[in-house]
This record gives sequence, structure tokens and C-alpha cells, in this order.
Amino acid sequence: MLPFYLWTRELVAQLIEREYGIKVSAWTVGRYLKAWGMSPRNRHGKPMREAMRASRAG
Repeated sequence: MLPFYLWTRELVAQLIEREYGIKVSAWTVGRYLKAWGMSPRNRHGKPMREAMRASRAG
């Protein structure tokens, strides 16, 4: 496990390499996460798209 609440694609790639000895790029991690229905979120847990929309509104 990672000792962080917020995981980046880079950190997930490091975890995969550490646990399984497989090197994958952050881009590949992002593609898998998207395929599995996981979306980017900000540090408050809100989807990034929603957070960006809210910041533009106001």
C-alpha cells in the first residue's frame, strides 16, 4: 500500500514496480484506471471535472 490518501499515476506505477517487478509508465497506469472507471479527483475527493467547473463559476 501507499501511505498517502491521494495517489498519482506516478505513485501507482512505483507501487506496481515495487510489488510485482513490472515497470509501467504513468500514461499506462492512467489508461488502466480510466478503463476501470476511476476518474481523477482533487485533494478533497471531488472529481476534477466538477472541481474545475466550480472554480470557473466562481
